[in-house]
Amino acid sequence: MGGIFLLAPCAMLMIVFSIKTQAIGLRYILPVYPLMFVLIFGLAERGWHRGRRGLLLGALLVWYVVSSVAIHPHYLAYFNEVAGGPSGGHRYLVDSNLDWGQDLKGLKRFMQEQDIEKIHLSYFGTDVPSRYSIAYEWLPIAVLDNPNPEQQIPNRATGWIAISVTNLQGTYFANQNLFQYLRQYEPVARIGHSIHVCHLPP
Repeated sequence: MGGIFLLAPCAMLMIVFSIKTQAIGLRYILPVYPLMFVLIFGLAERGWHRGRRGLLLGALLVWYVVSSVAIHPHYLAYFNEVAGGPSGGHRYLVDSNLDWGQDLKGLKRFMQEQDIEKIHLSYFGTDVPSRYSIAYEWLPIAVLDNPNPEQQIPNRATGWIAISVTNLQGTYFANQNLFQYLRQYEPVARIGHSIHVCHLPP
């Protein structure tokens, strides 16, 4: 019976913020977490000493710890394995749930390691690539302006391409399939799980 008092506010919050279209982000339902933790802990405590159920709960606890440690230091990109892990999370949630434009520094490091002088870039974030000395060819970007507006933008870029997962999903583009051609390629690298790097033949 006590579980109803925990589930009811969780359900209310989920319904309210699922209906509100301006509530874009997991942060709006964060109050659900402590309520769910209390509920789950109560269930776990009851079943802890009941043979196989206790072993299952122990295994789940180990799984939780291992997956949490494995995501270090990219905690914002955490998704559990059921959702495809951090590499598959962008298929379900992007924007502030995963991508705050936090991985430009990692992109620069990758370019140095691979000896890439210049890269096609569609970046989602308010930072600027020049702060990390990233030389790039501008691709359609939701936030940053084109530094060379007179330059013709290719319909399909080739060579080295770096794209934020929010832009890859077309979240803020009128044409959400703008980068659909990139979705069929397995990234050469995932920078912090928020930027995919591909290499396309000409």
